[in-house]
Amino acid sequence: MDMINTTLQLAAEGAGRGWLIGAPTFTADRAQPIIEEIYLPAISSSPGELHLRLTSQPTVTTTEKASRLVQLKQWLRGGRHPIEVDQDTIALDLRRRSPENWAHSITNHLPLALLVREQLAELCKPITVVLPESISGKLVELFQLFGFQTLLTDRAVRGLVAQYEVTPWIALRGIRSQVVARNLPESLRSSIQGKLDTPTRLYISRKDTRKLKNEGEVWATLRERGYTRIFAEELTLQDQVQHLCGAEDIVAVHGAALAPLIFRNPALGHKPYRLLEIFSPAHVTNVFRLLAKQTGGSWIGVRGDSWPELFGPKASFTGNLRDFDVSLNSLKLAMMKAQMTDDLHRAATTITEE
Repeated sequence: MDMINTTLQLAAEGAGRGWLIGAPTFTADRAQPIIEEIYLPAISSSPGELHLRLTSQPTVTTTEKASRLVQLKQWLRGGRHPIEVDQDTIALDLRRRSPENWAHSITNHLPLALLVREQLAELCKPITVVLPESISGKLVELFQLFGFQTLLTDRAVRGLVAQYEVTPWIALRGIRSQVVARNLPESLRSSIQGKLDTPTRLYISRKDTRKLKNEGEVWATLRERGYTRIFAEELTLQDQVQHLCGAEDIVAVHGAALAPLIFRNPALGHKPYRLLEIFSPAHVTNVFRLLAKQTGGSWIGVRGDSWPELFGPKASFTGNLRDFDVSLNSLKLAMMKAQMTDDLHRAATTITEE
């Protein structure tokens, strides 16, 4: 017998046109390299729906696409039988769609869990989110901060399991910001409300994959303009959220470190902000362009220098984690377009001279 069987419509949300600044090339003038300025079309998330079903009989849920080797390891570790979840709680299995990824978990799995909890509120039962055994402690802290119980396991789970399907998965992008905003816990709200004692000009760099080869030059340029550099992996969850909510000018190499932008909210006193996102030429996406619009920000992109393999038959994801260079002239032009410098004339003069 179904206790809950409902379908929730997920509305789309869009963002207007925006600039993507490329590297200087000879494609427009064979004698002198010219910076590419691409005026991107408007974008929109996909509309969709969340179908949610909860039955009175216990059901079993397993990890997505578990290989035979993984299943054998689980069996050898005593995982032959499902973990029984207390019937006084509702289990929500979030082990699909790469929840180990920091950005995926914050901008997809957390909003999904909050939506499900809203739909099941009348049952007055706590929600236990089931997460992969290997998930980071910071993400476990995040779900617990929002009031969820957590179960970390790679085994099958049996209990009162909320069964869901989001079609298409990316439909979560349209509603994620508003869902998080109306469920923000008081402890997090009070720590990010109003003026924060964090840098107003922030540069978010990367330490592992997709790093800037000319990091030293980029950092010197930004440091001269009053930016503070951070590496998100060195900060606590609370510190990351506070830095992303307090900054007014953000320059960042594209990556999961931008996910805490989802907690920005003008209703909490957060000022409008500008985001300049530096992309690998093999990994350009609209994920944070849309999120910036949803959270009171403006956006401009800078694409790094290309390499020959990008134009071959396997161009779509060739080298998407590869380190790359970004043109300082392109970066300065983007900052000028976004008005992220106090001296626009000096920036324009520098570009012309160089």
